[in-house]
Amino acid sequence: MERRRFLTLGSGPLFLLSGCMNENPTEYGLAKIHLSNRYSERRTVSVTVTKEGQPVYDGSHTIEPGDQIQLVKSWMGNTVDYTVTVSISEENQETVSTADLSNQYDLSEDDCFTLEFVIQTTGDLTTFLTGSSCNPQTDS
Repeated sequence: MERRRFLTLGSGPLFLLSGCMNENPTEYGLAKIHLSNRYSERRTVSVTVTKEGQPVYDGSHTIEPGDQIQLVKSWMGNTVDYTVTVSISEENQETVSTADLSNQYDLSEDDCFTLEFVIQTTGDLTTFLTGSSCNPQTDS
C-alpha cells in the first residue's frame, strides 16, 4: 500500500496529516500542478513557475465551477528548486517553493511534490501538497 503525505498551505499554519519533519533535508522536485475551482463562478487563474530561478512557465487558465486542470510539463520532474505562484487576484495568491518544503518535510519514498491549488467555495485560494514520483506523464 502506497503511503501518501498530505499537507495544507495557506494563510494559516501548514498541516501535516502523515509524514514527519525533515531533520536532514533532501532536495525534492515538482511532479504536477493541479488547479481546482470549487467556487460558484468561473475563475481565471494565473500560474508562473521558475526552475532554479529561471522562468519556465507563465500562463492563465479559466476554470469553470467544479472543474479542474492538471499541468504536467516536460520541464517538471527534476529534483531542483521550483517556485510556483498561482493567483486569482493581486490579493489572493499563493507562492510555494520546493526548496522551502524540502527543508521542512521528508517524503520518504517520494522524490517530488504534487501541488494542488484550490479555489474554495468562499473564493479563497488554498494550497495542498502530496509526495509523488518525479516521473509523471507529460502533456508538453
